Amino acid sequence: MTKYSLRTRMMSLILVPVLLVGTLVSISFISYRYYELKSLIVRSGISIIEPLSIASEVGINLDNHPRVDSLLNNLHNRNSEIVRAIAIFDKDNKLFDISNDKYDVNRLRLTANESMPTTLSKTEYGNSIILRMPITSEMSSSYNWQDAANGTLPVTPSIGYIAIDLDLRAAQLQQYKEIATSIILLILCLGGTALFAHVLVRKVTQPLNCMVKAVDRIRQGQLNSRVTGAMPGELSALQNGINTVAESLSKYKDEMQLHIDQATSDLQITMEQLEIQNVELTIAKKRAQEAVRIKTEFLANMSHELRTPLNGVIGFTRQMLKTPITSQQMEYLYVIDRSANNLLKIINDILDFSRLESNKLVLDQVPFLLRDTVNEVIELLTPAASVKNLPLHHHIDEKLPNLMMGDPIRLQQILTNLIGNAIKFTDKGRVTLDVKLRQQQHHLIQIDFTVTDTGIGIKPEYRPILFQAFNQADASITRHYGGTGLGLSITKRLVNEMKGEIDFTSEVAKGTVFYFDIWLEKEEYPFASLPQPLPISSVSARLPMTVMAVDDNPANLKLIGTLLHELVENTLLCSSGIEALEIAQQHALDLILMDIQMADMDGIQTSEQIQQLPHHQETPIVAVTAFACHEAKSAPFIGCLAKPLDENGLKTWLNQYCRQKKPQPIDWDMALTQTAGKVPLAQEMLEMLLQSLPDMKGMIEQALTTDGEATRKHFQHHVHQLHGSCCYNGVPKLKAICEFVEKQLQQGIALADLEPELLEFIDEINHVMAAAPDVLRATQSVTL
Repeated sequence: MTKYSLRTRMMSLILVPVLLVGTLVSISFISYRYYELKSLIVRSGISIIEPLSIASEVGINLDNHPRVDSLLNNLHNRNSEIVRAIAIFDKDNKLFDISNDKYDVNRLRLTANESMPTTLSKTEYGNSIILRMPITSEMSSSYNWQDAANGTLPVTPSIGYIAIDLDLRAAQLQQYKEIATSIILLILCLGGTALFAHVLVRKVTQPLNCMVKAVDRIRQGQLNSRVTGAMPGELSALQNGINTVAESLSKYKDEMQLHIDQATSDLQITMEQLEIQNVELTIAKKRAQEAVRIKTEFLANMSHELRTPLNGVIGFTRQMLKTPITSQQMEYLYVIDRSANNLLKIINDILDFSRLESNKLVLDQVPFLLRDTVNEVIELLTPAASVKNLPLHHHIDEKLPNLMMGDPIRLQQILTNLIGNAIKFTDKGRVTLDVKLRQQQHHLIQIDFTVTDTGIGIKPEYRPILFQAFNQADASITRHYGGTGLGLSITKRLVNEMKGEIDFTSEVAKGTVFYFDIWLEKEEYPFASLPQPLPISSVSARLPMTVMAVDDNPANLKLIGTLLHELVENTLLCSSGIEALEIAQQHALDLILMDIQMADMDGIQTSEQIQQLPHHQETPIVAVTAFACHEAKSAPFIGCLAKPLDENGLKTWLNQYCRQKKPQPIDWDMALTQTAGKVPLAQEMLEMLLQSLPDMKGMIEQALTTDGEATRKHFQHHVHQLHGSCCYNGVPKLKAICEFVEKQLQQGIALADLEPELLEFIDEINHVMAAAPDVLRATQSVTL
């Protein structure tokens, strides 16, 4: 908004009304004068046309043109300022005579649609006024005007009419003169008013300017400034008020300065104390950060130091179970294995908690079967429930799809913690797991899990601390039931990582209900799921490959060597990185198992130097570590095996990198790798793929026809879907062809130009369909 000064406002308030009033008066006067001039011209025209209508009667009756012409010319000459032309027309609307031969007579003549005028009429055209008056015969003088008014006598006949064109330019010229005069007078009036307003405003604004300057000086701190000079009227009161305020401010300033000095002294003392406290807090913060770092390093070192001997204990225990032993020895070994696994679970809980606290836990996104995942947990915990004679029931909603994308290991960890706690704290009754579909949004599915038990329950006062780390509802629980107090804390964090929430309801001595929800991705396929065969472990012959294992711990090295001797034909064992580098220079290797933490030269340095050797640039190296596996899933390693070693995981890596002399359409080892070593899931995925191949073969054959381009978008969509399906199966060549064809279609390559690739596409589909029955038969026969 524009801010105007007081001078401008006062001048506007004075001049604007004068301007408006003067303008309105001038417009009114000019309009009135123009109306009067026009009326005067009309009256002059009437005074000409009325006598002329009488005088021209004889001339028209006698057809005396000279007489009428002389009469018209005389009248025109006398009134030439306002008259342009005078014309007389007979009763047939023909021109009898006109005073101006150069004038367009049609402007005065009546049109064919207009009737003869009976009275005086007036018509305006631009700057002209045309008057028309009838010419009557002498018989009109003998009429009885009263009877004619009553309508008893006939109307007097007309013998013609007179038309006169009156010029308004003289009136307009006079109007312009008066406008100019009014403008001059208005300017003079405004000038005089402006002079008067200037003098008046100056008497008001000059004292105000003095006051403004004084107030500005006071605002800047010059409190000794005063407004001086004589002020008229109310300005004198304002002057006294400003001077009084300045005196008061000066006093307040002196008093405030005293208070400020005192406050500054006190604040300086306080700041010194705060500075000392900040230094102490900084030192304490550094100590806390150092303590956190030491705790993290301690947990990592504890992981390595505990997992390393546990690897030997668990590994050799399982190896001993494979040998002929007595039943009592077998019972002892089972106790050792169970105790070692319990210790490993505690270590895993501590490490999971550490990773969650440092936000280093990464969830996997792999395809898995939901029902198999839940069933595995139930099968694992059923023996513990059976020991206490507790029925362990579970129900899975039939509306839930079976094939999902997510982290099945972490989901099993959540269910194991909750169901395990339910079994542990329940002495009689039952434990139930319900899995239900809550909602589905496109490919995302929200699933509700509910674990119900009839155990000891949880007191309400323990609700706030139940999900906190290292806390249990009662200190006596640790003594009676055991546990670290980390299970529920880890469970809550894992549920939150899966975009869900967890909570519980409980009643003491009646039981507890834990419920949580998670979001999983539904793996989309253009085919339905099939019945799932039961997973049964299988034993295969030794693989024709050479594997080198490197570990500086003798027990671990011996265990790895024992496992490899059962699985592969050639095994090379190295106790240090230097020894591994020397052996790698002398031998061709199919796979290297490398311990990360070693003395002298660690596993990362050793692996990097091995890959610099010409014949080992492409040799796969798998990290074997007691640390978190996700930290070893980067170059120079292609993957990781966690300690204690999982024999099935080791078999998966060996099968994946076993060199085959003749490539097959279906690589079953690759299929197992894609499904994390789960045979039932790999079988189901392959069977699903086989169901889609005949339809795809028909689409390819249709694409090779002349009208194949008409279904190009539909064909491209199904190629994309098949490519996604191949990613989860061991069909490398079919996957490569799908990927190539899809890219070519995306680039707009014509189907006719892709004919060789499409024909190869059909051949590879035939090869996969031909090889699949043997592969499925072989895998199913092994599991029977």
